[in-house]
Amino acid sequence: MENAKAVDKYTFIEYTNLPGVLGERVFSIFDDNGDSVLDAREFVNGLFKIYYSSFESKLRFVFDL
Repeated sequence: MENAKAVDKYTFIEYTNLPGVLGERVFSIFDDNGDSVLDAREFVNGLFKIYYSSFESKLRFVFDL
C-alpha cells in the first residue's frame, strides 16, 4: 500500500465485517477515484453519503449497492 494513511479493500472488508459482495460494493462506492484504496477524505465522504445525506441520496446509495 502506497499511502500509510489509506486503507485497501481487503482491510476495509476485514474491519467492517461486511459479508461477501456487500463489503466490496460499499468499498467501491466509497472509493471515489477508483485507485483501490480509501484515504481519509473518501472514507468521510462515504460516511456522509450514508448518514448525513438527503433521503434521495440515501436511496441512490442503496440502489448502487
